[in-house]
Amino acid sequence: MWTPVGEQPIASVKTQYQWLWLYGFVHPKSGETYFWILPRVNTELLGVVLADLALLI
Repeated sequence: MWTPVGEQPIASVKTQYQWLWLYGFVHPKSGETYFWILPRVNTELLGVVLADLALLI
């Protein structure tokens, strides 16, 4: 952006965030890890993650 000498440039900025949530589990004895990256946190998604984790155990 070019402005005359001595003038403060003004730029419009649109701040947007996109959140991702990491669901992670570590097996206490083996240290094996299991992760899901999901767009939100809620009980329905947690149930899906736990059901999938149960298939590995």
